[in-house]
Amino acid sequence: MKGGEPIRSGSAWFDRLIATYRRQVRRTLGDEWLPRTDPRSSDLPLLYGCGGYGCVFPTVRADTVLKVTRDVEEATYVACALTGGLATEGVVRYVRGFELPEYDAGDGYDERCFFLWREEVYPVGSRGLVEFSAVEAERVLVSADTLQLLLALRSWGGFARETAYDLICGGDLPRAVNAWKASARESPTLTWSMRVTRDTQEDGEIWSRIESALRGLPYDARVARALGSFRVVAQEMALRPSLRPLAQSLLHALTKGVLLADTKPANVGLVKREGRWGIVLADPGYGLFFVSELAAMSLPPLPTARPVRPSHTKSSRT
Repeated sequence: MKGGEPIRSGSAWFDRLIATYRRQVRRTLGDEWLPRTDPRSSDLPLLYGCGGYGCVFPTVRADTVLKVTRDVEEATYVACALTGGLATEGVVRYVRGFELPEYDAGDGYDERCFFLWREEVYPVGSRGLVEFSAVEAERVLVSADTLQLLLALRSWGGFARETAYDLICGGDLPRAVNAWKASARESPTLTWSMRVTRDTQEDGEIWSRIESALRGLPYDARVARALGSFRVVAQEMALRPSLRPLAQSLLHALTKGVLLADTKPANVGLVKREGRWGIVLADPGYGLFFVSELAAMSLPPLPTARPVRPSHTKSSRT
């Protein structure tokens, strides 16, 4: 997200990666798509922040940021959104994306890396959120009701993702797919689904509660029940006008065979579109693709890019 004013980047690994491909970006897209640079050093990009898989940089282009990431699931979502009809109002809008050649991250493993351009997302508490629609959206986002719904979605979605992923890694993709299809017929009550995840912020405790609630069920039935709870909580969220686009986007993606599980409050923010502020999912990573055609989608390579071996100084992930 955009965390207030940009700071001078201290991520040497990502700085060098951007410097290596600056010419290709300029040739392919133009100067406005490049990161803004520190006035004291034209070679050093400004930075909004880093997290688990990469970093976000403000660009010369107004209201557009460049995310440099190693998150393959986010890149797959972007490919689906740009070419596969998955883009929706309640998820941050991506406008371009390219894959870079594989590189050595310094730990002996080659990883994939992506340049993703998207609209800016403002976290709660950002300076400048003074317009009425921004204040109203922020008030909804920090309410106890919203936080409880987001936590329930993150809990059920995360449990479903990890359990389905275990099936897939065990060579049992058909059972995971069948569980996703069966989840549409699951009808856990909202009261039950919310009660399981209530009154705690600790992931370990929440997952223990979910495991206890689903004890005795086989893995595919656990996935189906967890996705059913995810769906019923999202339907409840859709009853709130300010949260409806976000909830409907999660439901639309799940209907298409994509689980967007990372709905923790820190991953939901505000965007301004057509003069009004709204609430969106800021990062569609940590997803799971049940439909093989969508899982196979990928971003095009950055034109004329050449391999790079950046500094072996590892950065934090976003």
